[in-house]
Amino acid sequence: MELQKARELAATMFPDPKGKIALGDKRLDVTALAMADTNHDFKVDKDELIDALVNDRVQVVNNRISKMDAAIIPFADRGARPEEAGLRPTPWFQAPSLVGGDPKYPPGAVSVINKSGTPGDNQINSNYTYGQMNDLKGKDFATLSGKLNTAADVAHYLDQNVPYDYARLDDSEGNLGSWSSNEVLQRGTGVCRDQHALARDLLKANGYDAVLLGYAASDQSHAVTAYQDKATGKWGILEYGTVYPPEQLQANTAEEALLMVRPATLAITQMSDNGPGERSHVEGIMYTRASRVYENFMRGPSPYAGSGVQVTNTGITGQVVSNDRKWSGGMQVVTDERLPYLKGAVMVGAWRNFDNGGFRVGVGGGYVPNNTEHLIGSNDPMKKGMGFAFVAAEEFHPDMIKVKDIKGSGVNVTVGSHTSAQVMVGTGRDGDDKIRADIEGTGLGTSSLKWNPSLTVDRGFSLWNKEGHKDTRAFATYGLGVDAGLLAAHYMTGGRSFPINQYVVGGVQTQATKWLGLSASAYVPIQNVSNDFAAKPLARFDVMTPYVRFGTTQGKDQAAYDVSSQVALGKHFQLGAFACVQQDKVTKQVDPRVGVSLSLVNF
Repeated sequence: MELQKARELAATMFPDPKGKIALGDKRLDVTALAMADTNHDFKVDKDELIDALVNDRVQVVNNRISKMDAAIIPFADRGARPEEAGLRPTPWFQAPSLVGGDPKYPPGAVSVINKSGTPGDNQINSNYTYGQMNDLKGKDFATLSGKLNTAADVAHYLDQNVPYDYARLDDSEGNLGSWSSNEVLQRGTGVCRDQHALARDLLKANGYDAVLLGYAASDQSHAVTAYQDKATGKWGILEYGTVYPPEQLQANTAEEALLMVRPATLAITQMSDNGPGERSHVEGIMYTRASRVYENFMRGPSPYAGSGVQVTNTGITGQVVSNDRKWSGGMQVVTDERLPYLKGAVMVGAWRNFDNGGFRVGVGGGYVPNNTEHLIGSNDPMKKGMGFAFVAAEEFHPDMIKVKDIKGSGVNVTVGSHTSAQVMVGTGRDGDDKIRADIEGTGLGTSSLKWNPSLTVDRGFSLWNKEGHKDTRAFATYGLGVDAGLLAAHYMTGGRSFPINQYVVGGVQTQATKWLGLSASAYVPIQNVSNDFAAKPLARFDVMTPYVRFGTTQGKDQAAYDVSSQVALGKHFQLGAFACVQQDKVTKQVDPRVGVSLSLVNF
């Protein structure tokens, strides 16, 4: 049973929060006492009842606590997979976060040389000599766009004619976004985002599809231009005097191309594009697979989890939860082969749960021995271990405001809220190789403040039960995804719109028999600005039995197939297992995950 529902039931059974129900009370079936009485005083208090309800050991029927019958387990209330974290399970309509290429072996940079030079290994010619390129210095955009026809030409131009503006690092002149291409040419200088806004516009003027992408990685905050080959549709990366050609990367999206080149990236920001006369600002964000590892750990163990261990093909996690569920601690060792620079990381944390308030706070840290920075320009790897610390907070109120049975119609209206705040700081190196706090790289790539309010309309009715008990629920939800970090970046870089996620989810959940539950749902995005939510419509189908759950998510750009099971081993232990395959149909990547868990649910 969901934690919030367990609290509501316990509140009806215990008008006095400090009261107890003793053996012999008509409200307590003798068979349920052993399942709920964890301190062995032959009484059940409110916290013990909540614990037993959450773990499906007892049920409350007609104001009486009785042992849970395995044949009538409330399937829809079960957690999806044993590796879930946080107070709220991850929505099934979150977009996948997969890596690009082979992250163990990122490509080397291809240097652009002048027309008269003889290219060696990892070199390519532009269409201009140094003298000819020098003659283009000071020309306006219209002139340049007619002469710089290839990515190599543009990279050569940036390298020779647009020096880096180090003064702008200290004085942004009120512009934290990029200068327009016209402004860059007038100034004759610019930082990375300025230069690559110019590169994007020059390439687009010559028929390429091109975008300006910013990114945050360990000890690194940078921007590059991604461009698409006109013939093959594959994407490459342009960076000052170097390129990573599309035929080298074979990337299917701009973001995948960036992840191939900088596989340790934590977050990618998409910049606006309104032509060479307009400045660019942040308008979207994508969190990477590595960033999700940090995010999920900082959320802390799921309230459904007891003390125990989970072993998956991406990591090993151990957790300890106090019997009253007020305190929990956890440790994780990352073993994900697709994240070689995070592999071997050790994370530890402790969380204080305020169950009655639907709130938790946590602190922790860890060490990443294989943390690596890929140098701008050469892309050479520089391994440097990183320590980090974090503080986190989360609230989840699925029924914050609820109006039941409006005018006798059976229709309920619910307002829910979920907020997650995470602040993480890693260690970096300054110019003298001294350890410092890495705010712009690791800090920006992993810290976040997100709020997800929702409005749900639902109605229960009887479809299978001849006695009229409600066994089916139809619902529709309108939800928002507000990313405070994205909003701040948008406005600070010159944006003036309101980039938030908006979506609608609807579906039907039904209990066809005591042993069979079915669910069908659909998701439709209204506005999408981050990969916290899918960018295209999705459908979800679940088949649930008391011990096994099967599900699949299907959409134009992504698909998922999963199976999970949780069974009780006596009254103290629970064994769980899952297998899941995520498919990104755009990048054509497949992500299989399997895992098992063993938990002590009460003692």
